[in-house]
Amino acid sequence: MAQIDRLASLAGRADQKTWWAPFSEVLPNWFKTFVGLEGLARSQFIYQAVTFTGQLQTEAYATALHSGSPLVASVDVPQIVRARVARQRIADEVSPMGLDTVIEEAVLHREVGDPGVMREQLDHLLTLTDHDHIEIRILPTRTYAHAGNVGEFTLLRFDEAQTVGYIEYPTGALYLQDYDGVAVYEMLADHLRTAALSKSESAELIRGRAADWK
Repeated sequence: MAQIDRLASLAGRADQKTWWAPFSEVLPNWFKTFVGLEGLARSQFIYQAVTFTGQLQTEAYATALHSGSPLVASVDVPQIVRARVARQRIADEVSPMGLDTVIEEAVLHREVGDPGVMREQLDHLLTLTDHDHIEIRILPTRTYAHAGNVGEFTLLRFDEAQTVGYIEYPTGALYLQDYDGVAVYEMLADHLRTAALSKSESAELIRGRAADWK
């Protein structure tokens, strides 16, 4: 109960940060909670197996990703993309959010949009890797990591509250608040980091793949 109360308290504070109010109509209610919590987070860990996380996406990549989706009305795509860009705190000059992410190598090869969109997206990643508070690590296809079998997940870390786990599915999300549950995902995150390439090795792999998208 204490953990649930803590999440409710955080969510209540998050609701006061209504920067996302202009995008309210295109954000599902269950996702508004995450957006609010993300706005309060000091840092987050993200494991991505299919696409790049929203914090890393360019406008062109996000547009291509949502265009044609059976879950998104085409008329809503521009507003959804604007909301996604507005969420990106990692480049905030005043209070940037730390980002630690492990991305499956397949995401570098999966074409979203066209080659130009992919080249811009990977060049954007390379620019972000220059920041000390951003860790982008690639999990090579040749490496089998048992921790990745659980699927994509996010860990939101706060200065004044316990870490919250977040697992999204097409029509909602699961929030992990209990200590034992979060500890399992912290352990999985550590295993994924160990299995992934180093930050510099990952940058070299991204650079090489960017050159292939012509």
